Amino acid sequence: MVLANGEVAHLTLGEPGEPTRTVAHAEATLHWLATADGVITGGDDGRVVFTPFVGAPRLLLCEPGRWINALAFEPDTGRIAVAIGRSVRVVGEGAEQSRFETHPSTVAALAFTPAGEALAAAHYGGVTLHVFGRGSRLFARKGSMVAVTVSADARFIVAAAQDREAVTWPVAGGEPMEMAGYGGKPTSLSWAGDGRHLATSGADGVIVWPFDGRTGPFGRRALELAPERKELVTTVAFHPRLRRIAYGYRDGFAAVIDFKGEPQTVVEADGEAVAALAWSPDGLRLAVCGESGRVMVRTWPKPGLLKRLFG
Repeated sequence: MVLANGEVAHLTLGEPGEPTRTVAHAEATLHWLATADGVITGGDDGRVVFTPFVGAPRLLLCEPGRWINALAFEPDTGRIAVAIGRSVRVVGEGAEQSRFETHPSTVAALAFTPAGEALAAAHYGGVTLHVFGRGSRLFARKGSMVAVTVSADARFIVAAAQDREAVTWPVAGGEPMEMAGYGGKPTSLSWAGDGRHLATSGADGVIVWPFDGRTGPFGRRALELAPERKELVTTVAFHPRLRRIAYGYRDGFAAVIDFKGEPQTVVEADGEAVAALAWSPDGLRLAVCGESGRVMVRTWPKPGLLKRLFG
C-alpha cells in the first residue's frame, strides 16, 4: 500500500506481524503503480522510486524541484513513462530511452498500448499518441483530459475529460465519440480481462461500454449497473477473468456486481471514501483501500471471510 506521507507498506497475506514500511519519498507521494514484484512511486520531491517487496528501494529518476504528474508501466518491456510538466520521459534498463516535449500543456495521465509500441499522453486539448521510432499524432478534443487508457487490441483510445465526459477515438482515424451523461469526472477506467468491455466511474452506477466488434462502442449504448444508491461511483476494478466489477463510493460503500446479478456488498458505508480497489491476479481476493490507510481484503469463494489488515 502506498501512503501519502511517502511511505510504502506491504504485508504478506496469511503471515503474522505488522506491515513492512519503507520510506520512498521525503514528502508526499503523488502517483503509484504496482508491478509483479514491487511498487513504482512518484512524489512531489521529483523522484521516481521502485520499492521491491524484498530488498531496498531503487531510484529511477530524479528531477529536484519538480512534481511527478503521471506514471505508466509496460511489463513486457519494463519501460516506465514519467510525466513532469509538459515533458514525458521513458526510462528502462537504468537509462532514459525516450523523451517527448511536444505537449501543449501539463501531461495529466499516461498509458502504454498493450504491446508497448506506443504511449498515450493526456493533456489539455486531447491526447497525443507517441509511436516509438515513428513519430507522434494528436487526437484533438477541447478541454482538459484527466485520465487515459488504450483498448487491448490497440484500436481505441479512451480519455476522461474535465467536463464530465469520456471520449473515444479510433486509432485508425475518424471522429471521436463523446460518451456523455456522467455526473462527475469518469477518472477510474478499468478493462475486462478479455478487453471487450470498459468499466468507468463518475455516474450513479457503474457504466460499462462495449468494445467488442468492428466498431467498438460507436453507435451502441452503455450498460448501467447498480444505479440505486444515487451516489457517484468513484472507483471501479474489473475482475481479471470474469464479468464481475468491484466499485466504491465516497461514503465508503464498496460492492461487486456482474452483468446480470444483484450487487454483493463488500464494505458497508462508514464515511471513509474508497481510495482504491485491486483484484489479485487470480481473481480470488479483492483489496479495498480507504483514504485513512485502512485496507480490507475479501476472499472468494468464501463470501463471509473479511480481513482487516491496517488500522
